[in-house]
Amino acid sequence: MPNVLSEEELLRFLEQYAGDRLKMEILAFWGRHPNAKFAGGAISCALDCNRSAMDRELKDMVATGLVDKCTHNGVPFYSLTTNEEKRRVALHLAALGWDQRSLMARRVGQWGRATT
Repeated sequence: MPNVLSEEELLRFLEQYAGDRLKMEILAFWGRHPNAKFAGGAISCALDCNRSAMDRELKDMVATGLVDKCTHNGVPFYSLTTNEEKRRVALHLAALGWDQRSLMARRVGQWGRATT
């Protein structure tokens, strides 16, 4: 696959995996920390969002294979997927500026469906 992704590929990815503002923020978070594992509370605190909304989004992102989950001493930790195809697109989206991400989000009609 080429390293450069088309806008259509990015939009399809957004439609499938990042259906709302919080998921976009989580993707941007993983772009800053692509190889780290975090507890949901740490991500919620870092993004200054509602913990229960964060838990719902993380659960959904695990179900779709965008985020991996492991448990250590009974505490769930989350990380960006190790699936190379999904990871590559997620990191490409995360590398976009906030303005570019929000423009793309509006194009797929998600920006009005915030869950935060």
